Amino acid sequence: MIMEIRQRLVVDKGQALTQKAIFSAVNNRKLFHTMLSAAPILGKPFASGDLIRHLPFFLSELTEGYSLPAIAADPFRGKLKKIKQPELKEKTAFYAGCLIDFAYPERGELPVKILNKAGIEVIFSEEQTYCGTPARYNGAYEVAANSAVKL
Repeated sequence: MIMEIRQRLVVDKGQALTQKAIFSAVNNRKLFHTMLSAAPILGKPFASGDLIRHLPFFLSELTEGYSLPAIAADPFRGKLKKIKQPELKEKTAFYAGCLIDFAYPERGELPVKILNKAGIEVIFSEEQTYCGTPARYNGAYEVAANSAVKL
């Protein structure tokens, strides 16, 4: 019901300028990944352990009432390159999304190792990017749908 109300608000009143800017940036894979590679350093003053409790200036509304995960210094795409996978006949693609790739990269390592033990090599496309879930949860269904198409 909450997501339906959020969608109706976006349809009736439009998206907030901050959301428009952020969703536009995350849908541009190169820009998004460049921003996230700088985030571990630039975000340190705003992080408390593994969480970002507040953001500065126009971004502050993103953490109003809740926290965001801190961005990992070494994303999953970097960690995967360090895992010595055997070349196997069976292969599968791994979609990490932005949370596993940039916030919780360690959560992607174990599935890769398990799949390798099961005789399956894991392929990770460097082109994969944002899934659109945050846009959807904020009522921006059209933005989320456009993100899903790019996958």
